[in-house]
Amino acid sequence: MAFFNDNIFDSGLQYITTYGTDLYLCSGNPTTYAEASSTYAIAVSSGITIGSVADGDSGGRKVVISPISSGTVLFDGTATHYAIVDSVNSGLLVANTLSSSKVLYTIDTFNSDALNVGFDDPT
Repeated sequence: MAFFNDNIFDSGLQYITTYGTDLYLCSGNPTTYAEASSTYAIAVSSGITIGSVADGDSGGRKVVISPISSGTVLFDGTATHYAIVDSVNSGLLVANTLSSSKVLYTIDTFNSDALNVGFDDPT
């Protein structure tokens, strides 16, 4: 595999830090902003905090989304994916599978642990 300087990965992660505004929990894997924020959206946390670019836990590079303590549940359902979006520019920045699914109900709020988003070193 080719070598990539960390600055290449860092640029992409910095984009997430700069423009990421909201984290959605979704019932499916969104591929567009509309799917993340509407079609598959079950819950949302607005105004998320994203840390600085750093070394990944086992190589590579990452940013950390701070824990969420009072996300809003929009619909009853099972969240299987998360999405980080740029709500100002209606852009989907990151979508991935949750480490475990979450059953959510509109009468609740949701909490989550810190979330690592990043790139592994090329092999």
